[in-house]
Parts: sequence; C-alpha cells; structure tokens
Amino acid sequence: MQKAKLALLATLILFAAACKKELSNEQVIKQKNVDPTKVFKLPETPEENLLVENLGKVTEVLKELYKDKANLKLVNAAVYSKTYTDESVFLKDLVYPEKSRLPVNVKFKNYTQKWNVSLEQFAKSFWGEVNKRNDPDFLYFLSKLSNGHSLAQTPGSQNSPNSPNSDGDGVTVYFPYSDEFL
Repeated sequence: MQKAKLALLATLILFAAACKKELSNEQVIKQKNVDPTKVFKLPETPEENLLVENLGKVTEVLKELYKDKANLKLVNAAVYSKTYTDESVFLKDLVYPEKSRLPVNVKFKNYTQKWNVSLEQFAKSFWGEVNKRNDPDFLYFLSKLSNGHSLAQTPGSQNSPNSPNSDGDGVTVYFPYSDEFL
C-alpha cells in the first residue's frame, strides 16, 4: 500500500512540477530533469500553467491527508468500488459528498463499513487542510469542480459518463499500479 501511495504522489508531483510560467518547455525539461518521452504534454497557455499549479496544490493537500491511513483507505474504497470504468475517482466525489456518486455504490458502502472510514470525514479533513492554506485562488479552482466545469480539455479523453477522464469533471485520483495504466 505504501508503494501505491508513493507512486501516486510521485506521479502527481511530476505533473504538477512540469512547468513554471516564466520558463520555456525546454528549460523546464532541463531544470526538472523531466524525461520528455514520459510526458504527455507540457503546459503551453496561462490557463494550463494555472491548472498545473493548482494540481500541485491538490497533491500537497493529498500528501498531508494520506498521513492518516483512514484517508488513504477511503480513497482506496472509492477506487476499488469501481464506480467508474477505470480505476480512478473524481476528486469532486471525494470532497463534495453531498453531490457524490460514491454513497449510492454498494461496493463503496461495503468497503467504508468494513474499513470504518467515512466520505464525510475525508471531505472535512480535505477542506480543513485547504483552508489552512488561505488561498482564494485555490478555493476558486476547487469550486469549479463542484460546478462541473471542465478544468482542462484532454485530447483522447473518453466520453463515457462513467469515465473520470470525460470533459467537465476535471481532476481525478487513480490507482497507479493498475494494469490499465501500464
């Protein structure tokens, strides 16, 4: 489980750290020692750079939350419940429990009862950590998740309503050791 946690964090950090506004893509690759063959796309627009910055903030919040094993178990319950067609979960379903698809999933309910974890507690911990940062721009970014706005257009994204990669749902957390992601 520790390997999965570290791989997820490393993946998110690599993506989030891939660019800074004042550097060209080539400078970023050199500065961050990024293997360009492993990167899908570097940010090119101010909006994409802002998205990368905010994804880095999400990563930092999740890093802090994952120090509590109950939070990690909750995310795993969400992924293992197979609410979506791939092994991932929308961040919005984790942090906006009142609008989440997870509570109606029988597998999710079974995992949370078995592991004694709560979606509401995870969301409370998430927002507590976010509010500690006192970052209005980050709060605005997260509010767009709740409203279902598309945060980034991703070429090749699936259009299935059960896929976290479909437009309009934004940020996802996924299981990095899945066969689907190798």
